[in-house]
Amino acid sequence: MMRILINHADQKVGKLQAEIEKMEREVEIMTLKDVIKKNYEILDKVMEEHQVYLRDKKLQKIKRDDMDQRTVFLRIMGLQ
Repeated sequence: MMRILINHADQKVGKLQAEIEKMEREVEIMTLKDVIKKNYEILDKVMEEHQVYLRDKKLQKIKRDDMDQRTVFLRIMGLQ
């Protein structure tokens, strides 16, 4: 009887540990998404401050490659 209870408790602990690990991964993924979103917000502000628009010839040339404005800005600034 005691052995059955111990096995049952071990199974419960194992399930809880698996749930905790799954939740930790979800938190890491959410955090990563938040970081990426924040980086895009910062990049958008920097682009706005530098007033980088498609008027620039470099931008027009790179724009033909069908990249979004953020990628274009990073390439011009030499960051990508």
